[in-house]
Amino acid sequence: MRKIMIALLAVCVAVSIAGCSGDLKGFLADAEGDWYAYGNSSGEMLRISEDGTWELYEALDSDGDRSVSDSGSISYDSEYKIWTFESVKYIYPCEITKAGLLIYKGDTYVAAHESRDLSERFDGEWYLDGDSNQDYYLFEAGAWRYYESVGMGYSSVDSGRLIYRGGDTRELTAVDPHADDPFAVFSVVGDDQIETKDGSQIYLRLSGLERGEGFEDFGGSGANADITTATFYYLDGEVGEPSLFFFPDGSVDYDYDDVTIEGNYIIEDEDLLVISVDGEVRWVLMIVSETTLFDMNTGDFYMIYSSEADDRYGLTANQADIFLTEALLEAGHNILDIIEINEYYGELQSVMTEDYSDHVMAWIFRNEEDGNFYAMTMNGDAYRYDLVNGALMALE
Repeated sequence: MRKIMIALLAVCVAVSIAGCSGDLKGFLADAEGDWYAYGNSSGEMLRISEDGTWELYEALDSDGDRSVSDSGSISYDSEYKIWTFESVKYIYPCEITKAGLLIYKGDTYVAAHESRDLSERFDGEWYLDGDSNQDYYLFEAGAWRYYESVGMGYSSVDSGRLIYRGGDTRELTAVDPHADDPFAVFSVVGDDQIETKDGSQIYLRLSGLERGEGFEDFGGSGANADITTATFYYLDGEVGEPSLFFFPDGSVDYDYDDVTIEGNYIIEDEDLLVISVDGEVRWVLMIVSETTLFDMNTGDFYMIYSSEADDRYGLTANQADIFLTEALLEAGHNILDIIEINEYYGELQSVMTEDYSDHVMAWIFRNEEDGNFYAMTMNGDAYRYDLVNGALMALE
């Protein structure tokens, strides 16, 4: 039994320009030809033929070829008053909107003459007013991510898919998959310039050289800096955040959560650090100094954690060890000299509070008698530590 996949039953009434008369010739007059998903000519392609048949092609492969993933015939569903594309197993809704876009399986397809290879056309970083210190969009392979400027770095705000329509329209839409309305709609003004439809904001694509201007403001060139100092470079210098560890043999570990990604690095032009994973470039960082790296893609800083932070937060590891032992004794635990800083948690950690509403800094210990983990926060409070969820628990 064929499955009927109709998500847009009312689309015919709302958007069809071919009408609901069931006139196949009239529908084909508007629909015949090649259509690309999201206006990306390297993505999926839908081909509608004059004989009332259709073929769906996969995205271009590494050799620039496509293969047919589905095919069938076009018919009119009089019950739902909608055009359907029938294959052996499925029936899909398909209509053309008043704006001249084709809706197939709920996705937007753009006519071939209005489509482009989105990666080739738009990949890069597009900064507000062309200022690399302002908010920016990262466009990559038909996807987008928006970053807000925060202090000396950036914070990722939202992400989604791009839809492009060329021709006379020249419109680029950043679609938020979790919202009814687009995140942003741009007019494509030039090769390296887009602006919001109301003209209130202009974004310029900057080259790597342009993004690099002004790095001397971060403390000078990092030429000849030794990054293999057997220590971690943490995101924003905060222990517990994602980190990079460089080995003298040219290998590097990237750690986040409980995951480790292994890669290799090379240093170009004395202060440009290029990190590859499985032969593909994943990070490009500027070596600002021996203690600081700057991610040229995201605007993030990776910094060495300084032991001076112990004083800044209030407790050293040894002090925390003593206070935790006292707290456990007061709670009735049978403690001798069996509290040690766990090897994996040998540095200050950012952990979640009991109600998961905030993060605090704490030293983490393991009690070798009962096997439990414990935490001592910087203000001297003792807790059990939930290793799985990374959160504090009441001390029993």
